[in-house]
Amino acid sequence: MRLRTPLLPLLAVAVFGVAACDGQRSVSISTGDSGDKPRGVLKVVETLQCPEVQGELTRKGAATDGGTTCWYVGPRGSSVQLRLIRLDGDPTSVLEGLESELRRDISGGPTGEGPQVAVNADGDRASVRLPGVSVDAEGENADVRIGGFRIEAKNDSPGATAGAAASASDDSVSVRADEGGAEVRVRAQGDATRAKWILTDGDDAATGWRLVGYEARGPQGGPLVAALVRSKNDDKEAAFEDAEALVSLNVGD
Repeated sequence: MRLRTPLLPLLAVAVFGVAACDGQRSVSISTGDSGDKPRGVLKVVETLQCPEVQGELTRKGAATDGGTTCWYVGPRGSSVQLRLIRLDGDPTSVLEGLESELRRDISGGPTGEGPQVAVNADGDRASVRLPGVSVDAEGENADVRIGGFRIEAKNDSPGATAGAAASASDDSVSVRADEGGAEVRVRAQGDATRAKWILTDGDDAATGWRLVGYEARGPQGGPLVAALVRSKNDDKEAAFEDAEALVSLNVGD
């Protein structure tokens, strides 16, 4: 059976509405690949390393500013700008500035009204697909993927006290999604800066950027190495994998 329904209520039912069910519920959030390898000491970078080719990215230029900016193009309409950013205090304002800059390049995002979402349902099973977001639900369990992040809700112990717990290793994870798109923000704990932000446009008719975001890392006090990603395709893995590799090449994991 094929239904048309807004995404936000479905997400609320599939993931965040778990406390109303009988049984012990658990919700886990993971970033896919970042939690599988140990984090090292981030390097202090003076100038950027900008290889001619990084995976499927090809360097198209570098600013004559002392090695602090270079940019790449990739397949499926992706563009990556690599920046070396000096810090003057808390990196939060720098990261917020990057978000504001990238928001101006995308027309959608999780802002309210937007297109309806196709839902395939068969009995107690349901699946949802839209740019950057997938939901697979069966009974009281749900698997939600937004960008490169995964949210799992499971009914672990039927008959136990209702409740919900969220965890994401040492990362602070914020997820917002509705029929207009999805937004994911991740910030690691600790003195060093390890941050990721992704915004997708859920409008299938959009002709501009469909996904924007950044990967930013740097030691305490900076500077930060940030890869700003813009893509006309909503495939997070295709857009971010090589951009993250550029950041790792320069500052480490």
